[in-house]
Amino acid sequence: MSIQELASMFKAGFEARYDNEDYLRFCSKRKIKLATPCIHIVGTNGKASVGKLLSDIYIAGGYKVGLLLPSFLDSPCEMIRVNGVPISESDFASLYQKHEKEFKKADLTPFESIVVIAYEYFESSSLDLAVICAGMGGEIDATNIEEMDQRLVVLTNIGLDHTEYLGTTLSQIGLNKISLLREKTPLLHGVLDEGCKKVTLDFTEGLESPNIEVDAYHYQHIAEGVFRFDYRPFKDLAVNSMAEAMVYNASLAIEATKILDKSFPVTEEAIRKGLMEKPLPLHYEVHGNLIFDSANNVDAISSVVKALPTLSMRRPVHVVFGAKRSKNVAAMLPPLGNYGCDIHLSTFDSPLAKTEEDYFIFLGDHEYSENAVELVKTLQNTYPDDAILVIGDPELAYQTKRDLGL
Repeated sequence: MSIQELASMFKAGFEARYDNEDYLRFCSKRKIKLATPCIHIVGTNGKASVGKLLSDIYIAGGYKVGLLLPSFLDSPCEMIRVNGVPISESDFASLYQKHEKEFKKADLTPFESIVVIAYEYFESSSLDLAVICAGMGGEIDATNIEEMDQRLVVLTNIGLDHTEYLGTTLSQIGLNKISLLREKTPLLHGVLDEGCKKVTLDFTEGLESPNIEVDAYHYQHIAEGVFRFDYRPFKDLAVNSMAEAMVYNASLAIEATKILDKSFPVTEEAIRKGLMEKPLPLHYEVHGNLIFDSANNVDAISSVVKALPTLSMRRPVHVVFGAKRSKNVAAMLPPLGNYGCDIHLSTFDSPLAKTEEDYFIFLGDHEYSENAVELVKTLQNTYPDDAILVIGDPELAYQTKRDLGL
């Protein structure tokens, strides 16, 4: 089976279910492990960005680093990286074929299968450190296997997403996400409300695990097309983005390096170099007057809206929006509308994507266009001086950007 065929098959079932009894039996039988010291990252949003920043910092510090990302756009090879380089198609295919019959017999999900491939690849790569971004997070997340050397868990934030699996309140979701924390392993968390803070503190106290909150950053401002900021003890840092949310992500990454300084020391030079590496695609990505983002829940979209003044250079913004049928569009659209955007609905090439029929209650307020690329071109011609934001699902942003030749 080719990588392209695997990618299509994986995408169709990527969100298939959330359980792990068969998966853990598979891992036990096949002795799947991650003996490499690892940083485990969980959260509603920001996992991939924090993971990429940490990987870049440690690579700049001279370490050999594995990175497992939580999703892919074109090929599953994108998810598994060593020193920033994705696993080759031949290595991925070889590892998949090695387990293909067992994967199918155990009825593993695509994400579970990819995690198995990643851990085997990492174990054969003689890494110094692995950065593991969880899927939904939690004790039964596929990344959380019995045999792993977990050195730090990072909780980026908590939002109301995947409530059918993780809980219906922020406290429930937060507790679920950090339940993969091991005894005496430090927990670093972002800014949380008081209820979530109490939940995390109670949980870490029971495990005798240090509970550390990210420090505040200061003097954040745009200069020369990137955000600059201070984060103790460093002055005038720069992160390669025009979105302030990336300053927050960078702060988490810096604090993580401070916690692990005795085992994995890095210099200030490595931190500065890592923060300025190219960010992941579709994370506040700008091409002229076009903005592409993978945000697909309320909190992520709200973060993009907060960044729109800098991303759009304060121009009027027209939105091309498409989402999967599982998403709560009624909650996702208001932040965009509150900013003053005019919103145009569309779809993308996926059996999971909403179509015109799925948007029927919104069609009185928003126009629908079947072809997102043609819609973008029409908006560019009609509003040549304005900004256009493509958002709602990673697949919509990726396919539209690709088909525009960007």
